[in-house]
Amino acid sequence: MRIPARFIPDSFRNRVLMLIVFLGISAMVLELAIVTSFQYQFIRRGAENTLASQHKVIESYISEAMLYDNIFDMYSLLKASTDAHEFIKNIYLFDSSGRLVVDALTEGGWDESMREGWYFEYKILAKNEVIGEVVYVLNSGYVNNAVALQFLETCLFFLILLGAGLVFATKISVFITEPLLSLSNEINKFTLDNLPEKIETDKYATTEIKALAETLGNMSRTLKDALNEIYRQSEQLKRSERLATVGTMAAGLAHELKNPIMTINLLSMSLKENHSDPQSAEDLAVMRKESDRIVATLNDFLSLSRPMEVKPEKISAHAVTAYLVQYVKSRFKDSLTATVQAGSNIGFVSDPEKLYQVMISMVHNSAEAGATKVHFGFGRESGFAVFEISDNGCGIPQEKQSKIFMPFYTSKATGTGLGLTYTEMILEILGGGIELDKEYSGGAKFIIKVKDHEKDTDN
Repeated sequence: MRIPARFIPDSFRNRVLMLIVFLGISAMVLELAIVTSFQYQFIRRGAENTLASQHKVIESYISEAMLYDNIFDMYSLLKASTDAHEFIKNIYLFDSSGRLVVDALTEGGWDESMREGWYFEYKILAKNEVIGEVVYVLNSGYVNNAVALQFLETCLFFLILLGAGLVFATKISVFITEPLLSLSNEINKFTLDNLPEKIETDKYATTEIKALAETLGNMSRTLKDALNEIYRQSEQLKRSERLATVGTMAAGLAHELKNPIMTINLLSMSLKENHSDPQSAEDLAVMRKESDRIVATLNDFLSLSRPMEVKPEKISAHAVTAYLVQYVKSRFKDSLTATVQAGSNIGFVSDPEKLYQVMISMVHNSAEAGATKVHFGFGRESGFAVFEISDNGCGIPQEKQSKIFMPFYTSKATGTGLGLTYTEMILEILGGGIELDKEYSGGAKFIIKVKDHEKDTDN
């Protein structure tokens, strides 16, 4: 049976109070029914035990009075017993033939209908022979009053208990509802910019509420990771669009400028050979150097527009890091030292030449940032080989961190701003990417991911 909705309070706290009140009233009604039933039984059993003891005391005296036909003594004994106990209405004494001899109240009459009420009867023996019978008729009014008094006392007790239960229920309802309200308030604080990884619960929270908070925390973390992934892919898409634009522009610009620059370069070499003036020779050397720099920049532009072919091979992280350590030692001597993370070797399939090109470019960036130490780490993550390169250089200011992968952005006096752009493009071709660890302090740290093409080559 369902309770109509109009009878159910909206507040969870009031529902708890209603439930406790309902349970209290139900328990009170049940207890009253049980108490009333058992009270009658208790009074009957108590009266029976009392009368049995009483009869043993007066049985011999009644027997003697009956043998001597002493009516007065018989009456006195019955009267004394009646006066001694309120629950006795009257006591009747019968002889062996069933004839009424005397009663305690001298009513002088006996009706068999009296046996329909509460009564007890005991035999009078003399020398093991039945010479009479005593019938004790109980006072039904007294019994009913005793039961009613007990009923009222029980009702009063339960009313007091119910009042205390309401007070207690109010306190309990606070313990139940406060954690839910606290959890609701925490959930209302959720925004796309503020997705907590852990939801705090009230100190009185139950195991179920804590489990719910943990589930919501897991959902929040999952949503946060999904949003971060969407943001990362969006940024990657923007970068890809920028790279495509740069590549298209670079191809046209490089072809337009490279030939005139090469002509200027050749003419400067010819003029240098035909002029003996030291000042002119020095000026032409500067012109030649600047022309070479322009050609190098144009070659960077052409690299961005040139399609790259991936040549996957089986390589290992130890082989890559060993090569880089040797390169640093040979190229930079004592000005830059390299260390490698200790750990188990991992194998993967990728293009080693392009990976070396990326890692060497990152080493040069560290050296140009004033680093004296560079550290290489590696690992595996969901189908990717992951490399970390960190240094103790000047680091990247926070306000510049979001711009370092933008084409033509550079903080170097002679840089083109295409180094990291080109590195990022190579890694995208290798099925990976590059990220700056913004939490790292004491220099700069980049995380480089390269897709493991082992399954692709197996197929």
